[in-house]
Amino acid sequence: MLVKAMPPHIIQINDLEYSGGIDEVLMKDKFKEYINSLEGTSFDKSDFVDLLYTNGATYVNLDMDVSVKYFNTEFESDTIELSSQTYEMSLTQVGRFYANDDSVEGISQV
Repeated sequence: MLVKAMPPHIIQINDLEYSGGIDEVLMKDKFKEYINSLEGTSFDKSDFVDLLYTNGATYVNLDMDVSVKYFNTEFESDTIELSSQTYEMSLTQVGRFYANDDSVEGISQV
């Protein structure tokens, strides 16, 4: 059997405000489900905006703070603050996007 290491790329939502739609707890669950289902090597912040509006948000603060904590195959980590719209794993990285309760704490309904 061949096994491939897929170190996590933890998407950390540090600050993301929205109004309307489902309550904050349910929205955080939607984000975890969405992030953990990503199979590609990139994501765009606009995907988060779409997810909020799909779940009934009437306002989204586009000045969001998102970072990615990634690990290499020796489980050494580094964190990148997203200054652009898109995050893409480098060609030399393998990994899988991941989110848990801690990584979506910055989502708040205002």
